[in-house]
Amino acid sequence: MLAIQFFVLISLAAAVPSLGTDDYERLGVLTYNILDRGWSDEELLNWSEDDMKRVMKAFNYSDSYLCNNCDSYHVGFMSRSKIKVLEDISTAGHGAIAARIDGIVYVTFHLTPFADQTGSEIRTAQVDSVVESIISKYSDEPLLLMGDTNNPSPLDAARYNETLMCEGDLNYCMDGAINYKPIQHLLDAGLNDLCWYSYSPASSKNSPMSYNMCSDSCSTSIWSPVNGSPSSAKIDYIFGNDKFLEKFGVVHSRVQMNQQTDQASDHYPVELTFTPIL
Repeated sequence: MLAIQFFVLISLAAAVPSLGTDDYERLGVLTYNILDRGWSDEELLNWSEDDMKRVMKAFNYSDSYLCNNCDSYHVGFMSRSKIKVLEDISTAGHGAIAARIDGIVYVTFHLTPFADQTGSEIRTAQVDSVVESIISKYSDEPLLLMGDTNNPSPLDAARYNETLMCEGDLNYCMDGAINYKPIQHLLDAGLNDLCWYSYSPASSKNSPMSYNMCSDSCSTSIWSPVNGSPSSAKIDYIFGNDKFLEKFGVVHSRVQMNQQTDQASDHYPVELTFTPIL
């Protein structure tokens, strides 16, 4: 995989060849929500195409796309393969884009971070918009959805102390309980959290795991409370539909936690390495 050096786009999806040494092809994708103010040399808000192209060149990508229908919290793609843009939509103020890259539909989005219980209601509406406008439309193709949802998943409920979390962070809760509805709607739409899957070359199949292979993605040591506290959560995801799991094996999916990413943003990046199933 590429080195984690991104300081540019919120909810960045980068499709790149992996540098594995195994005898089968590996591909990689990374999603990263970069802190939007004050922690890098470049401001993320109100980015332009010129900003995008400058960063693309620095990281040796050959193609990029920045959403046209986002608010100032832009989402975008950088890739070493040609990007064919399929959709560029607004979702209640934020945005989502879809592109076909090397036969896979990639979707990236960012859900509202409003820190009260109305935020989770807005996120549910944003998810439903993405499902209706994009996910359902391309359900017959291998598809990856990734980004910062600002919402925990019901699959990860066992890792959370609901009482402590809802005392400390109303962003995730409604009426004293964690509101899992936004992510549940994605699961109901046929998407799978790929942190729960692993590929076996011997059987040429993906199998669901009994545990989540990814740690919490937010928050890093930039903010208090720190990762591992009651309000720490996995809110950044890479989802794949059933068609993706039929055609590609999940080599690994993980949250990139290291000294560098611990200081670069309030989120850790999430990466996926996968291989074609022959």
